[in-house]
Amino acid sequence: MAKLAGRVAVVTGGGSGIGRAIARSFAAAGARVAVADINGEVAGRVAGEIQAAGGTALGVPTDVADSAQVDRLFTLVAERWGSVHVLSNNAGIADLSPTLRAHVDEVVADMLGGGPRRSLGVTSGLGDVEWRRMLEIHLFGTFYCTRAALRLMEQAGGGAIVNMAS
Repeated sequence: MAKLAGRVAVVTGGGSGIGRAIARSFAAAGARVAVADINGEVAGRVAGEIQAAGGTALGVPTDVADSAQVDRLFTLVAERWGSVHVLSNNAGIADLSPTLRAHVDEVVADMLGGGPRRSLGVTSGLGDVEWRRMLEIHLFGTFYCTRAALRLMEQAGGGAIVNMAS
C-alpha cells in the first residue's frame, strides 16, 4: 500500500497513543513522517520503529503551544524533505490535577458499581493554570501548526490537514 508514496506527513502528538498509530500508518502507506511530540525521547522512539519497519521518519521534540518550536519543526521538515503534504493535528492533553483525578476515579467507580450518579467535576474542578495550558495546546497549537503547514502547502499546490478532537 503506497497511497502516500512520495508524500511528507507531520503528526503532532505522534509519540504515543492515536498519534503513534497515525504516524505508523502514514509510514506504512509510503509517507515520510515527522513525528512531533513534546517528549523528544518518545518521538525518536516512534521514528525508530518506523525506520526499523522500512519507513522514513524523523522524531522532532516540539511543544505545539510554542510558535517558535512549531516554526522550527516545519522549517526542519521543509529543509529535509521539501514540503509538507499532510498534517495530523493530534497533540492534546487532559491535564487533571491529582485531586481531581482521584475524584474522577471515585465517581466513575460509583457509576460502574451502581452507586449514586454525581458530577465528575471535571470542569468545575479545573484550575486556571490547567485550563490555560489545555487551550495553549489544543487551540493555539492547532493554529500554529496549521498556519505553518499551510505556508508550505500553498507553495506546493495543496495538501490535507486533519484535526483530531476528543
